[in-house]
Amino acid sequence: MLLEAPFVAVIQIIVYAGAIMVLFLFVVMLLNAPHEETNADERVHPLLRPGPMRLGVALALALAVELWWALGRGGDSGSFPAGAVTSVAAIGRALFTDYAFPFEVTSILILVAMVGAVVLARREEHR
Repeated sequence: MLLEAPFVAVIQIIVYAGAIMVLFLFVVMLLNAPHEETNADERVHPLLRPGPMRLGVALALALAVELWWALGRGGDSGSFPAGAVTSVAAIGRALFTDYAFPFEVTSILILVAMVGAVVLARREEHR
């Protein structure tokens, strides 16, 4: 957004949110074991100790300060060089001509990962 490229910013958000949701789906599929939470688990869990909690709070505060600084700066955010992509049609044309092979390899890699997760998560039937 700061580089005045709203399309690229929105596409990045959509792609990253989708990737995180797929990651969550794989984790839920692979960890399909029933587990009952107890008070002992909460005391022993390493992320619930004071050290990691303080680190998490510090990182969250650092992120908030960085976002406040970046968005509150104002002024000129820079511009793209002369050869920058200026339209969605140009992005699509470049994606499906110049970058067609990496695009297809990525789609095959994602398909293989999905099939692998399904195969690993499948339970064997006992007779």
